[in-house]
Amino acid sequence: SGGLSAATQAEMEAATSNTVAATPGRTQNHPGVAKAWVTFTPPDTTIDESYNVTSVTDNATGEFTINFTTAFATAFYDAQMSNRPTANSTAVHVYEDSSANQTRTTTALRIFCATDHTGTSGDPELVSIDFHGDQ
Repeated sequence: SGGLSAATQAEMEAATSNTVAATPGRTQNHPGVAKAWVTFTPPDTTIDESYNVTSVTDNATGEFTINFTTAFATAFYDAQMSNRPTANSTAVHVYEDSSANQTRTTTALRIFCATDHTGTSGDPELVSIDFHGDQ
């Protein structure tokens, strides 16, 4: 009938076709689309807004695990983290756990929040993270 056909999952993952349409049910398969994201307000782990995140676990002050609804295909996904520091801290850094306790898996990512560059744990006012990768 002359209209565009809906893209298959393979076409969305290849991200090269200009002759098919992205439908809401296939958009998450495009490599340029966030596969999960979350915003929460520590120390409370109640999720303010999210997509494809089931929960946030409070492991300790400034230590959290983000748990995904749909697992990633591998643990080599990208995580972009940002935060809003509290009024009494000059900066809060959010970074991935790289210690012996590292828990980067296809279903979860453990993060740390620090009040300064020495690594002193602290809870920021707000944490936002988005994830890109193959699921």
